[in-house]
Amino acid sequence: MLVPTVIFMTYRFILKPIYPSTHALIDDWANHQLFFSIFIFGFLIAKDSSFWKAVSNALLPSLVMVFGIASLASIVWYLEGQSYWSPAFEMTEHYSEIVRKTVYPWFSIVAMLAMAQKWLNKPSKVLSYMTEAVFPWYILHQTLIVMFGYWLTRQNLPVYTEFLALTLATFLGCLLIHEFCIRRWKWVRPLFGVKLNQTNIAAQ
Repeated sequence: MLVPTVIFMTYRFILKPIYPSTHALIDDWANHQLFFSIFIFGFLIAKDSSFWKAVSNALLPSLVMVFGIASLASIVWYLEGQSYWSPAFEMTEHYSEIVRKTVYPWFSIVAMLAMAQKWLNKPSKVLSYMTEAVFPWYILHQTLIVMFGYWLTRQNLPVYTEFLALTLATFLGCLLIHEFCIRRWKWVRPLFGVKLNQTNIAAQ
C-alpha cells in the first residue's frame, strides 16, 4: 500500500518544481506524469487478486492515515488563519502540503476501496445503477459546478448556504442529465462511456 506513495512523492519533489501546475494540454508534465501513472496503475491492478486482498486488509491502516493527515492539515490551516509563524511551522506547513496532496488522496482511495470490498461487494440493483452512472457523473460534475458556482457566487449568499446550494444543484444536475438524457438516448450513451447493449434502457 505504501509503494505508490513513493512514486507520487518522487513526482512531487522532482517534477513539480520544474513543471508547475497549468492544467493545460501541454507544459503540465508533472500532473500528466502523476495522473497517467495512476491510470496505468489502476489498469494493471484492477483484476489482481493480491492487490484486492491487500486492500481488504488495509481498511484500518488507511483510515488511520486519512484521519491523521486530515487532522494535521486542519491544525496547519488553523495556525495559518491565526497568522502564526516559526521556522519549524514553515517546514511543517511545506511538507504537510506535499503529504496532503500525494499520500492523503491515495489512502482515501484505498479506504473507500476497502469499505466497498467489505460492504458493497455483492449483487445489487442499486450498485449496478451506480456502476453505470459513475463515469457520466464524473464527466458532468465539474462543468455543472462551474456553471452553478458562477451564478451562485453572484447572489451574495452566506458561505454555508452557497455550499449547500452548489452541492445540491450539482447532484441533481448529474442525476437528471444521466437519467433522462444519457440513459435514454441511445446515440448519447457511448459519448459518456455507457454501453449500448443494456436491457434497462427506458427509451430507445
